[in-house]
Amino acid sequence: MLNWILCWSLITLTLATILLLASQILNHRRNKKRAVGFFHPYTNDGGGGERVLWCAVKAIQEQNPDLDSVIFSGDNDASSQSLMSRATDRFGVHLLYPPKVVHLNRRKWIEETTYPHFTMIGQSLGSVYLSWEALNKFTPLYYFDTSGYAFTYPIARLFGCKVICYTHYPTISLDMVSRVRQRSSMYNNDAVIAKSIAAYNVLTWVSAIFLASYLVIWILTLSFRGSTWLSRCKIIYYTVFSVMYGMVGSCAHLVMVN
Repeated sequence: MLNWILCWSLITLTLATILLLASQILNHRRNKKRAVGFFHPYTNDGGGGERVLWCAVKAIQEQNPDLDSVIFSGDNDASSQSLMSRATDRFGVHLLYPPKVVHLNRRKWIEETTYPHFTMIGQSLGSVYLSWEALNKFTPLYYFDTSGYAFTYPIARLFGCKVICYTHYPTISLDMVSRVRQRSSMYNNDAVIAKSIAAYNVLTWVSAIFLASYLVIWILTLSFRGSTWLSRCKIIYYTVFSVMYGMVGSCAHLVMVN
């Protein structure tokens, strides 16, 4: 009897939560603002992505002056005037008027340091949570991602936004998966994993000459077998993630790349 009551309570709580979230989403869909919301959590990064942001804001202001420009920023010190001055002083982009700013308080969920392992999927899922915060605070007619957070696109579609994105570097690509298969060492492919086959061959050759070192070589060989296993797991991880990346990326209405 007690188990039945607990089960029913859990189901009721789950349904109530779903209904509450659905009600919030429907309310935001009905009250979208005539604006372009630029999802750019790091407005002080100073890179090429930030220049793209300000060029896009300027283009919107010139071509569609009836649309407000809103920046979703995780920088607490960012203000409309400071961002306008930054666009001019650092990038030479002269905005027609200061953009509005919506501050995000949960940016830590997309920071690399938050996820020591499975960083790509961690940051991607964290961006979903961050975009949920952004769109609950302000729901624009157009959602413009200028930072490459593709996993936010389904959330923006859920809120009824038209999704536009600029992608400079994809989060994952077929080349990255191919390099893992070939065990090429790169910035996101650990050298220990990448070199496992070459190291294993060297140890095999050494063991044929130095039989007295058999025990040490056997231990090292076990380590390299583990590395081979890790490499195979990483291939599966990358492959699954690339499929997910393609699915969420297809939610964009307009995609721009460099």
